[in-house]
Amino acid sequence: MITRVNQRWRDGRASYRPAGEVIDPRRLVDRPDVAGEDDPSGRRNRLTWIDNLITGSGKDLGSSRHPNYGLPYVQTYLKKVGRRKCEANSIVVAPEMGRRLCEETVLAILGEDAEERFARKVARARERLRETLEDTGAGKHVRRAIKLLGAGSQ
Repeated sequence: MITRVNQRWRDGRASYRPAGEVIDPRRLVDRPDVAGEDDPSGRRNRLTWIDNLITGSGKDLGSSRHPNYGLPYVQTYLKKVGRRKCEANSIVVAPEMGRRLCEETVLAILGEDAEERFARKVARARERLRETLEDTGAGKHVRRAIKLLGAGSQ
């Protein structure tokens, strides 16, 4: 299938903010995410194809009567892949391809430095928590509770 981005993001929003991050919707691109343009049959990865585009709600995305049929992501998909889709377990059947696909998609959306940015945010949050616990005097109580919980789980 093609990664679907809500068309309104492209049409009217400058950015989308999940958890405070700003993501330019132009970074979210439609792409064949299972077979790839260089392997439209999916043979290389032994993928199972389903010869329809029936959605979870039972509607046929490949039909001109479907409300999303005219959207660019649907038309791009139909031109590149046709009126078919890969079985949902494709990333399990071909784990290396699935891992590569997931990693490339996440990096395309979050950026190459996402892991480092996340680590910096976690470090800052831990430091603020440590400071708050010590400044309020709650630190010793939290440590005692953790110790008691740890002793009880043995």
